[in-house]
Amino acid sequence: MLINSQTRFQESGKTVLENLKNLRFFGGDEKEFWTSFLYYTSVLCKSPAVIFIARGVDNEWSVQQEYYGNDAHEADKNLFVTSAMGIVERAYQNGFAYERLEA
Repeated sequence: MLINSQTRFQESGKTVLENLKNLRFFGGDEKEFWTSFLYYTSVLCKSPAVIFIARGVDNEWSVQQEYYGNDAHEADKNLFVTSAMGIVERAYQNGFAYERLEA
């Protein structure tokens, strides 16, 4: 699902939220689910990247899924993951964390 940033950010918030809600009942392929979920999350947050991090049975945080839009530069991907891992504990405690990156 590759869509340029102009198209992505023209979608209404209501449509994006409806699409995310519809994913609760998604019966298709797991990969397709994650691609759609992370894509709509990137649109909702107006972010070129979304990184899904979960705590494993070893109690350590690790990246489970990643989404990078067309406007996410290859060189920035490591920065995105490093920054996400740096705020994951705050996100866990507060339910959400946001950080603007200067690449």
